[in-house]
Amino acid sequence: MIHSITPSSSENMAKVSVLIPSRNEKYLTKTVEGIFAEATGDIEVIIVLDGPASYPLPRKRKNLILIQKPQAEGLRKAINDAVEKASGKYLLKTDAHCLFKKGFDEIFQKDCEDNWVVIPRYYPLDVDHWRRIRGRKPLDYFFLSCPWKNAKYPSKFMMKDCEWSVMDQTRKKLLIDDLMTFTGVCWFMPTAHFRNRLGGLSTSDFGNFAENQEIVLKTWLGGGRVIINKKNWCAHFEQKLTDRGWGLQKRVVLQSHEAIAKYFANNQWQQRVHDFAWLVEKFWPLPTEHDSTRTQAYYWPDDWKSYYSINDEVAKLAQLALKYGSDKCPQLHHFYTDYYAGLFIGRQQDVKKVLEIGVGWPGCMTHVPNYQAGASLFMWQDYFPKALIYGTDIRPDLVFKNNRIETFLCDQTDKAGLMNLIQKIGTDIDLVIDDGSHLPEDQVFTCLTLMPILQDRVIYIIEDARDKEIAKYLKGYQVDIIRKSRMASVWDRLIKVVNKTETHG
Repeated sequence: MIHSITPSSSENMAKVSVLIPSRNEKYLTKTVEGIFAEATGDIEVIIVLDGPASYPLPRKRKNLILIQKPQAEGLRKAINDAVEKASGKYLLKTDAHCLFKKGFDEIFQKDCEDNWVVIPRYYPLDVDHWRRIRGRKPLDYFFLSCPWKNAKYPSKFMMKDCEWSVMDQTRKKLLIDDLMTFTGVCWFMPTAHFRNRLGGLSTSDFGNFAENQEIVLKTWLGGGRVIINKKNWCAHFEQKLTDRGWGLQKRVVLQSHEAIAKYFANNQWQQRVHDFAWLVEKFWPLPTEHDSTRTQAYYWPDDWKSYYSINDEVAKLAQLALKYGSDKCPQLHHFYTDYYAGLFIGRQQDVKKVLEIGVGWPGCMTHVPNYQAGASLFMWQDYFPKALIYGTDIRPDLVFKNNRIETFLCDQTDKAGLMNLIQKIGTDIDLVIDDGSHLPEDQVFTCLTLMPILQDRVIYIIEDARDKEIAKYLKGYQVDIIRKSRMASVWDRLIKVVNKTETHG
């Protein structure tokens, strides 16, 4: 549920440091002149020229700081460098092709708490007459697209900032209101919030763009607020990609969106007060696939909560799968983590040995954007804290050791090789997962080879079992077929095999 905010105001206006990261911007001088003309309080303007500039620069004047770099170092570094020079209590970052409302600096301050980020209304800018384009409605609301169900880029785990036009109508009377996200045109916040709570902008983890998403997610998930102040506005020139100072190659921009989505949606930020699911819940209902008010290609699934199970154990295992890029979780493909968590609930400490057939070659896992070789082995290592984790594969480049993980070169259709493997690691294996070739004849052969020589209480799981009649080939064992859903025309079917004399949860 979204809540409007009752603002507090102060009569004591403080200094505002206006930050303008710039790379060869045609309208930089007009932007700077406009900022000085429209400000009514104490301001300083800090320009960071990220590399050589061919356009005329603003004239020298009091309270104008110009940082000129001989070589480009990127947008995020430029913003951080500008903040280092800032002496104001507040920061206003803006693009170098913007016009602001008269008194913008004082309007921002009147409705800004110490852990808030404030955004103005966005209007289009007429650069020929340097004014708002008349008759155009402002853009007020934006939402983050679902990282797991990306209709426009289905192979990417990422979020986009999408216009949320229906909110402009339903909440138009609220002058101060919550925002799920915003575009990177401009933002206003206390300097201490940027430096201390956000810790500046990362220049290593998230590429060079999408700094607005880092700010949004750190603020909301860190216990702060992101708001729109509709009493203030900024007119912005929407440039063509070829005209921008920072070339916005789609591939590079999408890399930043992917990196941020993986980090925050997977709850990897250690300083968070809330998990990512909390933010979705706060702004729900978001536009869904069949929402009549949806105006863009991006949407959220109606059952988004299935990605964050109420069951803590299910959620824990799914988050580990997400962390390493294992497609066993519903966020990435299968619903297997739901079943595994239920199978071993309360028993993680008892599992001492796990064997998984198929380490996972990255070339076969292109449907998982953040996949790393051996993803599920790393997941098992974290989930079973006392277990030794073994893996086998037919590719020599997938043989490795890491803490409690060890992998071996072995073909699941080679009986002698399988026997030799068990001699090395022992028969006292608690869990075997066949995620190898996925060929029914190989699955049956491997199971019938290993089960007779393993301890009686072993649980043997066959993943992606496409033969519905596979149970008839595994006579002598108790076989349970678990089917969760159908995706990409492949049955998500697990086969659980145990000895008939054993009782398993």
